[in-house]
Amino acid sequence: MPRPLTRVLLRVVARGFYQEHTSWLITLFLVVFINFFYTRVPNQLHLTKEQITQNGFRLVIASVSDPLGVAALLGVCLLYSLKSWHYVAGRLRSPDVQFLTYSSNALPRRRQVQSWAVLQGVILLPIAALCGYAMVVGFIFHYWLVPALLPAYLLLLAVAGATYYTRLLNDTAAQPAEAARLTWARHWPKPLFSWFLYEVLAKKRLAYAITKLASAASIGLLLLAFPAARPDVRLVGLMGLCCAVG
Repeated sequence: MPRPLTRVLLRVVARGFYQEHTSWLITLFLVVFINFFYTRVPNQLHLTKEQITQNGFRLVIASVSDPLGVAALLGVCLLYSLKSWHYVAGRLRSPDVQFLTYSSNALPRRRQVQSWAVLQGVILLPIAALCGYAMVVGFIFHYWLVPALLPAYLLLLAVAGATYYTRLLNDTAAQPAEAARLTWARHWPKPLFSWFLYEVLAKKRLAYAITKLASAASIGLLLLAFPAARPDVRLVGLMGLCCAVG
C-alpha cells in the first residue's frame, strides 16, 4: 500500500504533470515514438523478410548498438527528466502545495527520497516504456550491454530527481524568487511581435533549450538510421516535424 506522502505526491504533482503535458506527449508519441517502434519503408518488394524486419527496427537497433544512437536515446531520457524536474520545481513554489514543505519535512529524509523516487518513476513512465522496448529489441538482436544498463540509468535519473526535490523542500532558507532580468536588452526596441521572444528569454530559457535539444537528438537519430535516404524529401519532412514538435 502506498505511503501517505507518496499518495499525496502522485495526486498533486504527477497528475498535474500529465494533465499539463498531455498534448505534448501525444504529439511526441505520434510523430517520434511510432517511427521509433517500427519504421515502415516503402518499396520493399525487392527485399527479403529478414531485410524488411531489419529496416523496420533500424532506429531501435541503432539506439542500442551505435554510439551516436545510444547517446541520442540517453540524451532524450535526460532531457525528459530535466523537463520534469523543471516542472516539479516550479510546482513546489505554487501556493497550493506549500503544505508539503512542512508535512514532508516531518518524515526522515530517507522516506522522503523514497516517496519522491516513486513519483519520479511514475513521471518517467513514457521514457521507461521507450527504453523497455529498446531493451527487448536489443536482446532479440543480441545486443546485451546497453539494454542491460538502461534500467540502472533510469533508476539513476529517478533517484537524482528524488534527491533534488527533497533538497528543495528541506531548504528552509526561504529566499524570494528573483525576477528574470535582461539588463543587456533593457534599451532594445520591443515591438509587439517581439514580446514572445523576450518572454522566452526571460522565463522559459530552460524549457526552450530542452525541447530544441530533444529535436536535435531526434534529427541526429534519423540521419544515423537512414544515411542513404538523406536526399529524400520525406526524410526532410519528418525532420521538419521533429523541429515543429520541439
